[in-house]
Amino acid sequence: LVMNGSDDERHYVKKAVNWALRNTGKRNPDLRSSALELACELECSTNRATKWIGADTRPELSRPKLRLLNYPRSIYGARN
Repeated sequence: LVMNGSDDERHYVKKAVNWALRNTGKRNPDLRSSALELACELECSTNRATKWIGADTRPELSRPKLRLLNYPRSIYGARN
């Protein structure tokens, strides 16, 4: 869903996609690594909005002292 909405140039859509990716990455360590990987992928895009989302999200998710909510894996269905 983030990837689909990331190429929309409208200001509030761009910010909403950014917030969605950042907050998903703060849920637990598994989702953090997935969101960080996606942010790096978005940052390499040629689309201006997509690049902005990746560039704005990556530094926050890569902070060493990022506070994670640590939701249990059963909530989002991660596989071991």
